[in-house]
Amino acid sequence: KETVKEVKQDTIAAKELVPAFQDTARIAQTEKTLQPGKFIDDKIKNVKQLVSLRLYFHNDEPGRRSEADTTSLDYKQTYEAYTTMQNEYSQKFSKGLTGDEKAKAEKAIANLFNNYVDKGFYDLIAFSSQVLDLLKSGNKVEITIKGYCSPLHLSDYNIKLGYRRVASLRNYFFHYRDEIFLPYIGNG
Repeated sequence: KETVKEVKQDTIAAKELVPAFQDTARIAQTEKTLQPGKFIDDKIKNVKQLVSLRLYFHNDEPGRRSEADTTSLDYKQTYEAYTTMQNEYSQKFSKGLTGDEKAKAEKAIANLFNNYVDKGFYDLIAFSSQVLDLLKSGNKVEITIKGYCSPLHLSDYNIKLGYRRVASLRNYFFHYRDEIFLPYIGNG
């Protein structure tokens, strides 16, 4: 009899990426008018709360079986393709199981997607918006991105896969809101 196995997750961690989406438009506008320094301090604090943003990828993506160290895909595209596979993951993970064990396996996959894959993407959206607010206020923001992958291939292959994952996140920022970050990126 099979039992529920641990779900392995491929991730990309972006140091200093911070999630915490807050609807603070009215409050922020009031604080900005009354106390511009406090507004900026609060925005920076919100961004720092997202310190270890984790983004998830389907195994060996982007660029399955590729030897390239870059990709033209952006993270949003890889996320959307990954989430369409949730039912397939659930079926494969619970294959051969019945009753409670099957239900636990299906719940584990739903948890993976809801609490990690989707959360990472929504945190990225919140982070991007908060960074844009800081940049518009004249602040300089430096982001360090690190890509990771599970050790299913040789290290040289995994290094290139990590580079592709980092490239997909860079591409996300390049394409974000009709390339709104490009002038800021171009100015360092």
